[in-house]
Amino acid sequence: MRKQLEILFLSEWQVGSGLGDGHLADTVLARDTDGLPFVPGRALRGALREGAWRLGRCREDLRRAEAVFWGTRSTADLSNQSGCLRVSPARLEAELRRWLSVQPMSERENFVRDMTCRRIQTALDEKRQVRTSTLRTLECGIPGLRLTAEVVVEPPAGLDCAWVENYLAAVCAAVKSMGGNRARGLGLCRLRLADTPDGPIGLPSEQALFLRGAA
Repeated sequence: MRKQLEILFLSEWQVGSGLGDGHLADTVLARDTDGLPFVPGRALRGALREGAWRLGRCREDLRRAEAVFWGTRSTADLSNQSGCLRVSPARLEAELRRWLSVQPMSERENFVRDMTCRRIQTALDEKRQVRTSTLRTLECGIPGLRLTAEVVVEPPAGLDCAWVENYLAAVCAAVKSMGGNRARGLGLCRLRLADTPDGPIGLPSEQALFLRGAA
C-alpha cells in the first residue's frame, strides 16, 4: 500500500539539520540536495508514531497496532521487531520544485529566503532576567508551506487494507505538531492522507482479534 501524505504547517516550524550558519543562526532548517527546506523521513516517522501513541491510549488494539506498524520498543535489542511502515522525506510539492528547477540560481535563492524566517529566543531566570549564554537564533519555515511525502505499508497477512487506511488517516489526524521547540509554539501542522475525506474517522474493532496477538 502506497499513500501520499500531505503536511500543511499552520505556524512557524523548525526541523533542524543539526548545523548552524555562523553568526546568522545557531540552528538552520534541514535542506535537501536542491537547497530546499524539507522534513527528513525519520522526523516525519517520529511524528506519526507520536500520533499512533496517542491513539493507543484510547484502545488496546490500537496500542498493539503501534508496534505492528512502527516496531516494538523493548530495551533488549534482540527481542525488538521492525515495523511494516516506511516514510519518505517530505518535500515541497512536485510542481513547485519543477518550477524552481528552471529558475536562475539567484531567483531560487530569493524564493527560498522568502520561505524562511528567523526567531530569536532566550531563557529567563526566576527574576525574569536573561540567563547568560542562552540567546539562540533559529531559522524557521514560514506558516502555510505545504509538503508531501509517501507512506509505504506492507500489512501482515490478516490485516484488512481498508482498516489500515482508516488507521493511518486517524494517526495523521492525531499529529498536531512536529519538529523542535514545540513547547514554544513552533511546528503546528495538519497531516492528512491524499484522497481521504476530512472529518471524523471511524476505526471499527473487527481487527482487534488479529492485533491482540501482535507485539
